[in-house]
Amino acid sequence: MALLLPADGTARVVRLKRRDQVAHAISYARAALSGVWHKMQEPPGGAEVAFSAKAVEHARRLLDQQEADWDLLLREMRIEPLVLWHEDVIALPGEAVRSVADFLGVTLDAAAAIAVPEIEKQADQDSRAWAERYAASQR
Repeated sequence: MALLLPADGTARVVRLKRRDQVAHAISYARAALSGVWHKMQEPPGGAEVAFSAKAVEHARRLLDQQEADWDLLLREMRIEPLVLWHEDVIALPGEAVRSVADFLGVTLDAAAAIAVPEIEKQADQDSRAWAERYAASQR
C-alpha cells in the first residue's frame, strides 16, 4: 500500500493485492520461518524451510485480517484506492506504471525513463512443494 500526495493535495492510495491468496500466505509463512524476506537475503540454492500447514494457516488469517483492516480504514476515510494486482504488475510493469501515473494525473516523460532490474522470485521450487503439500493437507 502506498499513500501518495500529488500536487493538488488530495490523498491517493495505491493498493497492491494478490489474487493467489494461498501463494501469498505460503510466501509470507516461508519468509517468517526463514527470516529471508528478499531474494538478496537468500543463500545460494535458496532457503529451504520445513513445511508447516500451521504456518500457512496463520499467515492466511493474518493477511485476511490486514486486508479487512485496510478495507475498513479506506471506507471510513472515503478513499477509493487504485488497486493493482501483483500478478498483473509482474506480467506488465509498464502498464502498472501508466495506471499509477494516470491515477495521480502525472504525465510520463519517456526521456526520463530508467532501467529497473527485474525482480527475481525466491526459491520457486520450494514454494511449489509447499503449495502441493498445503493443497494435500486441505483434502
